[in-house]
This record gives sequence, C-alpha cells and structure tokens, in this order.
Amino acid sequence: MTKQLLTFVAATTLAIAPCFSQQLMPPEAIPIEDLQGYDQYSLVEDYGDPREDLTDKQILNRISRAYLLQSRIIKARNHEDWHAAEYYLDQAMTEVSVLAEQSNFINQPRYRELYRTIVTEHEAFFGSDSEERREYGAIFALRSAMFDMQAQVQNPTAKATQLPEIEPVMTTVPMTQNKAVEGSVNWLLTNRRETLIRWMGRADTYFPMIEQVFQEEGIPDELKYLAVGESGLNPSAVSSAKAVGMWQFMSATGRGMGLRIDTYVDERRDPVKSTRAAARHLKELYEYYGNDWHLALAGYNCSPRCIRRAISRAGGTMKNPPSYWTISKHLNRQTRGYVPQFIAFAMIMSNPAKFGLPATSSGPELAYDEVKVSGVLSLETIAGMVNTTTARIKELNPELRRGTLPPDRRPYTLRIPLNTFARFADAFERLPDKEKKMPGEHRVRRGDNLGKIAKRYGTTVAAIKNANSLRGTVIHPGQMLIVPGLAGTIVAKLESSGARSVAWGRRINKPIVYDRKMAENARRATVQVANTSTTRSTGTVSSQSARPSNSSEASRPNRVHMVRRGDTLSKLATKYGTTVQAIQRENGLRNTRIKRGQRLQIPQGGSTIHTVRRGENLTKIANRYGISVRSIKANNNLRSSTIYPGQKLSINL
Repeated sequence: MTKQLLTFVAATTLAIAPCFSQQLMPPEAIPIEDLQGYDQYSLVEDYGDPREDLTDKQILNRISRAYLLQSRIIKARNHEDWHAAEYYLDQAMTEVSVLAEQSNFINQPRYRELYRTIVTEHEAFFGSDSEERREYGAIFALRSAMFDMQAQVQNPTAKATQLPEIEPVMTTVPMTQNKAVEGSVNWLLTNRRETLIRWMGRADTYFPMIEQVFQEEGIPDELKYLAVGESGLNPSAVSSAKAVGMWQFMSATGRGMGLRIDTYVDERRDPVKSTRAAARHLKELYEYYGNDWHLALAGYNCSPRCIRRAISRAGGTMKNPPSYWTISKHLNRQTRGYVPQFIAFAMIMSNPAKFGLPATSSGPELAYDEVKVSGVLSLETIAGMVNTTTARIKELNPELRRGTLPPDRRPYTLRIPLNTFARFADAFERLPDKEKKMPGEHRVRRGDNLGKIAKRYGTTVAAIKNANSLRGTVIHPGQMLIVPGLAGTIVAKLESSGARSVAWGRRINKPIVYDRKMAENARRATVQVANTSTTRSTGTVSSQSARPSNSSEASRPNRVHMVRRGDTLSKLATKYGTTVQAIQRENGLRNTRIKRGQRLQIPQGGSTIHTVRRGENLTKIANRYGISVRSIKANNNLRSSTIYPGQKLSINL
C-alpha cells in the first residue's frame, strides 16, 4: 500500500502531538478549544478534498501548511520533544503525498523544493541509513523491479499465450490472463524463485488465519494473495513511506480502520488485527468503486482522486466506470502493475506444481495462548516465566513497540506459546513484587549514552536495549528509555483465570483451476437464454446453470432481463429480490460488468440463513441481500435492531 492511500481516510485531519503524563498513561489529545497558532490557522483555511482536483488556492494552502509543519518539526527538535517532531514530520509527509497526486504538479519547481525540504527533515530526524530504511526490504525492491518490467510489456492487455492451461474461473475476483500478467509470472519464476518458495512457507503460517478472518468479514478468499505482494507476508515490513505491517497501512489509514498506533503499541504489525482491518477496508473500497474488485485493488494502492482521474481520461464516470484494464494506461506505473502482480502471485502460489515449484512447504503453525494482564511486565520477564526466549514473545506480540506491556488502564491481551498458561500463572504467583512493578524511565540528556545510563542505574547496556527493542546503541536527547530494575508504583495483575487457546491450523492449498464442467454449463445457460424467443424484456426459462441439485432454488424458474441503460447488478438484485452473487452465479459472470442489450437470467427469490459477523448491523445485512431492514425484523420476530455475532438470521430473498 502506498502513502497516497492516506487521502482515502482523513488524510487532511491535523491534531496536536501526543502529550504523555508522568504516570506513563496512553497519550491524550489536547482539546480543540486550546488550539493556538498554527493549529488554529489550519482549521479555517480551505485545503479541499484530497480525493478531488485541488484549486490553485487549495494547493498553495497545502504548500503553506507543509512549511508551517516544517517549522513545528524544527521547534520540537529544538525543545527535544521527539514525539512531537515525529508526529509533525508524519503530517508533513502526508501533505507531500497529497500534492504529488495533483496533475503535473510533481514536475513543478515549487513541489521539488518542498519535497527536498521535507525529505531533508526526515533524514535529519531518522538518519539517512535509519532502521526503517534498512527494513524497506526485499519485497519493495521486488515490486519496483517488477513494475519496471511491466512498463516494458508490449500490448499488456492482449491475451496471454504462454501460461499453463489453468484459466482461473472459480474466483470472485477475476483472474484475467493477459500479457501483463504473463510477464509478471515469468519474471517471478525467473528472478525470484527462491523468494516465492520462502513466502509459501510464510503462507503456511498466516493463510489459515487470513482465510478465516476473510470468511467472517465476507470478502473473497483469493484476496489473501494481496498480502504477498504488499509485504511478502511479513508483519514487520516497513516501507520508506512509513507504511507498516503485513497489509502496509499508513498510520492515518490504520487509525481510520480502528487500529491502535501509539508509543507502546502499533497494531498494524499484528497479523490478526491488521488482517481484519484490511478486510473491512477492502470491502469499503469494493463498495466505493461500484462493486468492481479490480478497481478496488487499484484503490488499495492509489488514492480515489488518482482512480477517478484515470476513469475520466478513459471516457467513463464513477457511476459507470470502465474496467481496470481500460483505465490502466492512465494510472501511475505502480498502480498499472499492481493488479497484474496480484494475479501473478495468486496463480503461482495456488498452483505451485503447475509452475515448477515444490507442491508443499512446512512453515510453522500460528498458535498461542491468550491471557489478560493489567499493568506492566517486561517481555524478558514473561519469556522466563514460560521458559522461552524474549524474541519468541516479541514474535507472538509484534504490535508491542517497546520491551514491556503497555501501561494501559484496561487489561492487555498477551500471547504466550500454546499450552503454557499453567506455567505462566504459577510463575506469576511466585514473581517478586519488584518485578511486577512498572519499570521506571530515563529521559535521555545531551551527552548520554547507553553505557552511562546503565552504570547510573546498575544495569547493563544489553538489558536496556532489550527493554526498549533497540537494535543499535543510537539514542537521542529527549528520548524516553525504560530502565530495567528501576521500579515504579503500578503493580501488574493477572486478570485471567484461564487461557484462550488459539490454533489457526495448517494451510490446505486451494488451487485456482479451470473447471471445464462449470464453464460449459455456464456457456450452455447463456446460449439457452440467448436462444429463447420472446418479444418482451422479461420471461421465464428453465435454469441450466451448474447449481447444486439440493439448492432450495434449483427447481424455481428464472426471469430473463434485457439490460437497459443505467442497469447494474446491484439495482437488478434489489428489483427482483435476489443478490448480486446469485445473478453472477446464474449467468457465469466473472465480474459485475454488464452491457446494454445483454440478457440475464434472474434467479427467483428463495431463503437463506445468515450468520451475523462482528461489526455487522441490520442495515449492512439488508444492503448485502438487497432487502429491507423491516423484512429481516419481521421474518425473525425481532422487536429491536440489536443483533450479536453468531446469531442466525433467516433471510427471504
């Protein structure tokens, strides 16, 4: 995911830098009424909607805001307020990102000067060889090289000629096979064979979890391959644009999807929490882009304004957008290659043997116990309690940014190795009170180094590095360091009487293959409809689709609808009391595109049982099935709109 995606979720919202209390509580924002100076100014100026083309005045306001942010960065650094400096630097980079999306603005001297200025501040703060830059990693170099290759492909939308005969048709997301996809597949197999094998091992670990979360959230299973292209399935991946985690969320986007990001915790790094956030974000994009998964994927990589501009240049509108392949030549290089890359990863990793790769791999299973702990414990102490390493505890809890649990007011859900809760609870009872107390902190002063600090508090450099997750010995004036052995007053408590054991299971490969019987049945059904003689736009014919014989709708006659101008599958589903998925299945449609004059079989309404998922309400469920909330309530004898996860609802279609 690129930094441009910030524009989709509250990219222009500015807040005051976090303030931290002496009790090490989570940061709280300063109230709006206390805003002064720059922040007050920022609330009254017109910056426009970053998803739209900006006026000259709005562009100048954003340039001004970026330079004002630079002054805030310098002031914060001068006062050795490193939290504020990092916060304002993140906001300045957002402004640079928004301006980069404006037509040809990136080539103007004014933008180049602004970019140089902000990048200079970034390098002054993080260093030109910072940890984040070193963590940029193989996946980002791979993507850049692949996109360079795709840019050289002649006639990228022409049909592929060298791919194996697997023609994926049994997916919700269309797996188009053209020259762009073919080029990506061949490049990966030629240049990144060993990388693919290594990533299939990570898929053993993470795919079972992703598949279950996606099923619960109601999005296509094959979208799990998006995480391969985003991060190589690495929860710790950090891009040069500060996108973080397996799904490469920017901070504003992550917070917008409900992820916690602060000094102690960054849930973008948590594979489970970030996967659920990614599923919901993808669902939002799918709805925003007219129920077209290819456009939704492009929107995951590029801002809404970027997609709208490409649609407009291709002669379409947001209400009736052309396909991704039609607008791709109007997209930037990365987004133009993004969907072909996704399809390439999906084809190879779902059919490794077809592409000459090992059919099996042996990545470890994702499994752990979850316990609730209030107060602060060091990860080193926790590791000793369950007889494992600190690195293993960090691996199970990658969202933790420091060497301790966060000093939250509410219990924190800690993951420990599977089947170790009894040992953990016993060790917790025997733990000395001094180790249950929150560790103290030291604010780095000018001239400090880790050796001096360790000597002052009677500890070691290694212990300080471990407690603060430091890879090197570089520290900055104003930085807060946890000091092992320097105890505070808050005492940790074990809030769990038992553990919740989680084992996501082993990966079962799900090949995306060509199902000739299904394709032939779909073809016959289409021919049957086309050959039905009628002078009216609707009628009835017998269903010839490859539907299960035990389906409650198998014996119902279908309507035939001739598509008119303005029709969409969503509108037709609502009109006839069915679902988009049912119409697609009935007509062998691989996407949601339909054209005027096309004849569609419309399945008659039946009934189904819907299991309520977390985050759903009656309105969302009604919209999904194209029915009313009143209908659901009446059919299930509901007196209110309150529902809960796991509840079974009868849906009349």
